[in-house]
Amino acid sequence: HRFIANTYQKPAMLVVSDKEKTDYLGSHEGCTQGDVAAMAFYALGVKPLITELSSSVNPSACKQIWYADDSTATGKLIEIKKWWDFLCVRGPQYGYHPKPSKTVLIVKEDCLQIAKQIFKGCGIQVTSRGERHLGAVLGTEEFRKSYVEDKVAKWVRDVEQLADIGKDDPQAAYSAFTKALCHRWIFVRRTMPGISDLLTPLEAAIRQSFLPAIIGRQVSDC
Repeated sequence: HRFIANTYQKPAMLVVSDKEKTDYLGSHEGCTQGDVAAMAFYALGVKPLITELSSSVNPSACKQIWYADDSTATGKLIEIKKWWDFLCVRGPQYGYHPKPSKTVLIVKEDCLQIAKQIFKGCGIQVTSRGERHLGAVLGTEEFRKSYVEDKVAKWVRDVEQLADIGKDDPQAAYSAFTKALCHRWIFVRRTMPGISDLLTPLEAAIRQSFLPAIIGRQVSDC
């Protein structure tokens, strides 16, 4: 807290200069994207809103989870509706503006119609299938499978394109694979357990296309 206060309590002075005159322009934009203090700065700013939201609902019937500006609530429909209404009223006063068009309510199939009735006129999407959330997915088994299969199909294409590069520049291809590409599925595997079978096409692409391209021969288990 003290570091952020010392760094941002006064606007940063931007220098505006030509050959004859120098002036200063105060930057009131707060922290910039990529600043290591950005997450802590945002957490301090949004904490009062989170506290008020907790007091507006029954804590045993509605739990909220925040990751930066991504807010999520889970629990009973009536309490979630109270939480959403309060967020829409108080959020803008803290500089937080909820967007119904980007908001999705995921419910069980037998609760779909009553959920649509409770949230009627809110502008949010209500579904029983599922939705992407923070790089993973929440929803039914069928939705999770479809989501992962689409991801794997794209990753396979990426691996095959990298394999083509690896034929001429294996070191660059290997670096791109280990430093960037592989982290796409590492995150999904960590946040979505039980999807090993769905990754089989990706493993085949790595073994049969990428590795032979960078080492110049086929690989085996021996």
